[in-house]
Amino acid sequence: WVSQAAIDGPTLVKFKLPLPPLPEQQRIVEVLQIADFQPTLGRIDQAKRLQSALITEALSGRLTAAWREQHAQALAEAARERDARLGAPAPQVTVRITEHAPTERRTDLARPRRQAVIEQLSSFQHEVWNTLRFEWRGAVLADDPLAFEEFCTSPQTAWRLEGFAAGREAVRRALEQLAAMGLIRKMSLPRPNPNTGRTEYLTAFRPLREAEDGSRPEEDTALADAERLGRELERRRAPEAR
Repeated sequence: WVSQAAIDGPTLVKFKLPLPPLPEQQRIVEVLQIADFQPTLGRIDQAKRLQSALITEALSGRLTAAWREQHAQALAEAARERDARLGAPAPQVTVRITEHAPTERRTDLARPRRQAVIEQLSSFQHEVWNTLRFEWRGAVLADDPLAFEEFCTSPQTAWRLEGFAAGREAVRRALEQLAAMGLIRKMSLPRPNPNTGRTEYLTAFRPLREAEDGSRPEEDTALADAERLGRELERRRAPEAR
């Protein structure tokens, strides 16, 4: 059944197809029954694979690479003739954009909130703060006795605290107060315990980090957290005072 105009089922029925004699038909059937079509099917599959590979080679340019190399001079002459008929190619214009931006420089502008907090520090708190910022320059593990002992007594750091006759607990308390004010960061550092096989978290203190451009976003956040903590403490004290 086809959709060609003027050809339909009844029309096809009227066509007469010649058939060979019956003995010839039987011989054709016998030949088809013993024929081996596998080599033919294999060649068809091979032809399909070769066609796919040929298309890949043609589209990638590898198929004609040797031919182009052999006819390089003729191709160059044909290209020159083509350019002459089409006219000289338009000149290529290169646009170079140069941005001029002022270099960033570090500024140490006074910050009212920060300055107000620093002015509230005692001499001892100030020296503990400077010890952590300038002499130690990293996180100090307050829960590790050996590390904290080194922070308090190392020749690199102890000279700032010598005149105060303060013990380890006083130094630890000053670090806690500095963290509450937002001038340093209090954090927990994981450390595996080889005896128990469990991970312990030790309290540590570190200076606030600065950005590459000299700004102090972490310090601003810490000061804001300290202010919120102060307001919350005042709110909780209010009912107790009544």
